[in-house]
Amino acid sequence: MLRKPFDRIPAALTATVDIHVTFDLLDPMKVVYHGNYARFLEAARSALLDRIGYGYPQMEASGYAWPVVDMTVRFCAPARIGDRLIAKAGIVSAEEKLLIAYEIRRASDGVLLTRAETVQMAVEAATGTTQWEVPRILLEKLSNALHQN
Repeated sequence: MLRKPFDRIPAALTATVDIHVTFDLLDPMKVVYHGNYARFLEAARSALLDRIGYGYPQMEASGYAWPVVDMTVRFCAPARIGDRLIAKAGIVSAEEKLLIAYEIRRASDGVLLTRAETVQMAVEAATGTTQWEVPRILLEKLSNALHQN
């Protein structure tokens, strides 16, 4: 189920990135190829994780990998060459898994192009063991991010 949660997510747990649509991102119908949206979500997710101080280097140092185990994408309108997109990511919940919501809008008029969610679960890097609750390190990073603002 795709939520519309950004009005309920603290700003400290959101991040945005700009994406410029270039020719190489298009499909034969001259709109952004649907597979490229996973890259856009990754860019927004990376910015969000960096913002809370738990980017990929910090994840690796903490001994956990965080694979995406589920992704839901709803395409609402196409993006075309020359468009500037704003991809926003926000942490919806972090209990037994990490749920991140996304919106991608066209910058020029604010039209919603895509809504998405990803689910990530912590995996102990050394053993490959799935963690059925979010490790303390992520909870600490979230708490710190919320208390800095």
